[in-house]
Amino acid sequence: MSSMCDCTRCPLCGELMWNGQCENLDCKYHWYPKDDDDEGEDYQGYIII
Repeated sequence: MSSMCDCTRCPLCGELMWNGQCENLDCKYHWYPKDDDDEGEDYQGYIII
């Protein structure tokens, strides 16, 4: 049985994204995976601690 994986570049930081989840721990999309509703969102993408 095979499963499909979607690999793209993160629009915020440029790292790889697997199924909408960015590999960069500092990116918003690592903790909150990107979905189709996020296309026009105005957000810097980094979590400030």
